Amino acid sequence: MGVVKADGYGHGAVEVARVLSEAGARTVGVASCDEAVELRQHLGFPLERLQVVVLGGVADPEEAAACEIWGLTPVIHDLEQFCWLETAGFTGRFWAKIDTGMSRLGLRDLNAFRQCVTDARRLPEYLMSHLACADDRDHPLNTEQWSRFVGELERWPEGVSGSLLNSAGVANFSDWGLGVVRPGIGIYGGSGELNETLGLRRASVLRARVKQVRLVRAGRTVSYGATHQFLRDSRIAVLGIGYADGMPWHLSGVGRVSFGGELCPIVGRVCMDYTMVDVSGTEVEPGDMVEVWGGIDGLDEVAEMAGTIGYELLTRLGSRVRRVYVD
Repeated sequence: MGVVKADGYGHGAVEVARVLSEAGARTVGVASCDEAVELRQHLGFPLERLQVVVLGGVADPEEAAACEIWGLTPVIHDLEQFCWLETAGFTGRFWAKIDTGMSRLGLRDLNAFRQCVTDARRLPEYLMSHLACADDRDHPLNTEQWSRFVGELERWPEGVSGSLLNSAGVANFSDWGLGVVRPGIGIYGGSGELNETLGLRRASVLRARVKQVRLVRAGRTVSYGATHQFLRDSRIAVLGIGYADGMPWHLSGVGRVSFGGELCPIVGRVCMDYTMVDVSGTEVEPGDMVEVWGGIDGLDEVAEMAGTIGYELLTRLGSRVRRVYVD
């Protein structure tokens, strides 16, 4: 399963799902019914060609009905969701989620659920759970979760398969693969360690256009709060990207961009629509493109400077950021 929730981790869910399907993926995962319906509306694939799994399940009876209309595969983590699906006349496939140690989502009364689906003569296609510490191979919770999951899976008929591994799980516990693995960040090359272990490449570069280049005299300040004062005459470039586009405000005064192999520090506070960088000593001119991440600095390096993780940087990319897809 290729996970394309959160608009394909900021890359564009429709385009990513199309590429995954053409590459042979039979299943994609999204977080909500709204995301799933959008895929169905745009892709136009025959329903049997690409299974769209709603990892977050259905939130109400209307979403249960939408699963039948659009041929979606909901994940059930609450018995009430199964009742909504039955009332809506849902005839499709469904998955069931159990909590093995993440303490997030999962069926609370597994005995009652087993009895309910047995009485209805319906069985989940997959039983799934989620590893909380898959990126730390030696964490004891991994084996605890694996043991709990397999123990529950053995209580179901043979036709019910299992799904446990995310990207880090695929990298660290490949022998726990079971029926379906669910790479997310790994698809986008968003983690240095995963990239090395699984031989993945980054999938994207974030670039910003230079709107204006200006000379600022020594002693002057730049941007809100006058937090940066120039000690010498400097050239600054105003970039057409700000926190409304996903440029982290926490890169203010600590981040940098790259141009032609040169690193240019961010000066002053990142604004809603603009970011200023010191381009003294470079040949940066208006209209040029600089690299925010994916050039000299990778996603993880930029995330560390911003005090966050690469996942957040990707999923916070705004709709004003133009996505350009390259074959």
